[in-house]
Amino acid sequence: MHIGIVSSSLGNFGGDVCDSSNPRANVQVLATVDESTYSGGTMGTDHPIAWCHVVDLGRSWYTAMGHSAGNYSDPVFLEHLSGGILWALGRDALAPCTVDQNCDGLVDPDDLADFIACFFENAGGGAVCAAADFNRDGGADPDDLADYIAAFFAGC
Repeated sequence: MHIGIVSSSLGNFGGDVCDSSNPRANVQVLATVDESTYSGGTMGTDHPIAWCHVVDLGRSWYTAMGHSAGNYSDPVFLEHLSGGILWALGRDALAPCTVDQNCDGLVDPDDLADFIACFFENAGGGAVCAAADFNRDGGADPDDLADYIAAFFAGC
């Protein structure tokens, strides 16, 4: 696993998180939260909030961050998010691409919504939306959805 791509800039985050049992024994922890930055924490000094692990033939990546809209304009958080998605896909990088789905010159949430709608129109056998074949492999399939979402958060 390339930990750097997932968590190279992450430190010990503070904030509002949910408490549950500590997964450390079964996963590779990528980030922890400092419980002194909020009230109600029950894990003490070892409170993981991002981790990954291999599950059977797949990969699982989790983050408890991203509760605030401001997180999505933070380059450190976006690197964490895109790195985790890429790791779960088994990739180190994305091919050159554009994610301005509606060609308005902006990369914003409506582009993500437009792509997802287009993708599922194809999946349902409705009108063909050529943009759903994001990786241009000749078909709109799950790897297109995963590639687009990763590219969107990576800001390609």
